[in-house]
Amino acid sequence: MTNPKNSERENFQSQVDILADSQAFDPKQDVEEKRWLRREYRQLIQCTEENRTELVQSDAQGLVQSLQNANALYEKVKNTYEASLDSRFLIMSSDIGTQKAKMMRIDHDSYDVDEYFIKLNNLVQGSHPVEGLEEYPPDKLLGTYWNKLGSVVAKYSRRAPTSDFMFGPLLTEKRVLQTPRNRTVRQAKNAENLVQPQQLEENDIEKQENETTKNVKMIFEVLERVG
Repeated sequence: MTNPKNSERENFQSQVDILADSQAFDPKQDVEEKRWLRREYRQLIQCTEENRTELVQSDAQGLVQSLQNANALYEKVKNTYEASLDSRFLIMSSDIGTQKAKMMRIDHDSYDVDEYFIKLNNLVQGSHPVEGLEEYPPDKLLGTYWNKLGSVVAKYSRRAPTSDFMFGPLLTEKRVLQTPRNRTVRQAKNAENLVQPQQLEENDIEKQENETTKNVKMIFEVLERVG
């Protein structure tokens, strides 16, 4: 019976041997090979930096080609300095990819709902053949196309839609703007119907005696008689 500790030691030793044989890190790598790697990486980084604007505005083929060149160089990297150059290039490439993603535009107007349903109707009615349905008879094609469509839709929708709140009416009617009503024009009054106010002169107003003075005199006379 084998000892579990011995088996664990053997597994650990085998893993160490695999790592040593893989030569992922080799401080004794050929000097000329290391110089060549550094020169190639510097040229790749410089070329990418100089063509940054073109790589961002053009398609992704140029960036993909640069990444493939970097992958070919990385297979021969066995030291930290060359690995740092590879990391520098990857950071630059990811920055360019981020800029390209920000410049992407999604044209929502290019999707025509009416055209989509027309094509869908033609598909389920058998106007356009579907691969894998040639063996079905014509009378069963209609249901078969619907089944085929359901299997495709089921890949993207695994549950039934829930009933959510609806905001607004089910049917909206276009509001018709009403023309403003014409204001009634005021009719001008006839000259004979106009009443002119009466003008009063100074002689037409009767002079009234000051009531306060008269009352004071009356009170004085009453008090004099009583007292």
